[in-house]
Formats: sequence, structure tokens, C-alpha cells
Amino acid sequence: MNQQLRKAAILIAGLDRESADQLLEQMPEDRAEQIRRMIFSLESVSPSEESHTLLEFLRLTQPSPPTTSAESHRVPAKSDAAESERTGKPHPPTHPFSDMLSQASNDFIVASLQSEHPQVMAYVLTFVASERVATLVANLPGELQVDVLQRIVEIHRASEWAGQEIQQWIASQFSADQQRSSLASQLSPLLNSANQKARGEILEHMQLVDQLLAHRLDSESP
Repeated sequence: MNQQLRKAAILIAGLDRESADQLLEQMPEDRAEQIRRMIFSLESVSPSEESHTLLEFLRLTQPSPPTTSAESHRVPAKSDAAESERTGKPHPPTHPFSDMLSQASNDFIVASLQSEHPQVMAYVLTFVASERVATLVANLPGELQVDVLQRIVEIHRASEWAGQEIQQWIASQFSADQQRSSLASQLSPLLNSANQKARGEILEHMQLVDQLLAHRLDSESP
């Protein structure tokens, strides 16, 4: 449970205060309070842990990269308007910056960004079609590429879609932990009745499938 709480705390701690509060208010009160306490008790979080947690979140919640392309900001076509009217869901607003970049060549964009701060580079690239981002970043100075990519990820994390997705992800993590706890309580007596060698081999193989479950079973050994 603590591992899921820590992941949730790391994600929410990365949001701005208003977004974090709104997200926590939508959760069950006991869960929100647990996460708040974990946020306050968080010690130093390494960049690798933060990146790993964020990438896990993105992998589990996004079948494709978050929409940052010109399409997400384009002017709705008639079919889009009809769909919005049918579903009652507003279509994303247009953004002139996206339209401009969609017509610009890669060489022009790279040349325009060469002397800019990495944060400016990252912000500009969030308006570029996702399939072009990797090519554009690859043409930036080598020492800036990782920095710019990290900043793009940070911008995505704070975007509007993150709140709902984080809430769903946290709920799935807690649900998975409850299922894992139930499974551990059923498996523990079986493993404890096995000899030490057999038990060790089972736990070793289980590490490859579910490290958290293996760790829980190992900690419950007599």
C-alpha cells in the first residue's frame, strides 16, 4: 500500500496547488487524507524515481502519447461540431500557434529554437504534431535533447488531461493493491507449508511476474 501511496503522492506533488487540491477533493476522504500525509512525509525524490513513476502512469493510462499536436488545437470541422452537439462535449479550442507550426518546416522550427532557453523549446514543441517531435528534438544540440524532453513531459503532467487520468490511475493502483493483499493472504499458508528450497524458487519466479506480491509474501514468512 505504501508503494502505491508514494507513487500517487509523487504525481500529485508535481501538480500546481490548485489542480492538486481539486484532484484530492474528488477522491474518497480517507484516500485523499492518506495521500496528503504521504506528500508531506515525502523525502527527497530522485529524478529517476520521478521519471519512472510518471512513465508508468503514462504507459498505463495513455494507449498513445498525450495529444499535443496541431490537431488538438485545430478549428473544429463541421463533423467535429456535429459530434460535439451530439455528445454534449466541447471540442478542444483552436490555437493559432499550432496552425502556424503545422505549416512550418522542421528546419525552420529548429533554426528558430536554436538560441532559446530549453523551457521555451519544450513549450513550443508541445504545439507540434507528436510524430514530428522526435525528429525536431534529434536536430537540437545534443546536450539539450534530454533536458528538452524532460521539460515536455513536465508540461504534459500539468496539462488538463492529467487530473482525471491521475485519479483513475490512483484508483486502479489501490484496487490492484487490495487484490494483491487478498491473493497474498491465500498464498501465504501454501508457501509457508512448503520446504525452504521450494518456497525460495516459487518466490524467485514470482519476482518476475509481480515484485510487490513476492515482497509481501516474503515479508509474511514465519
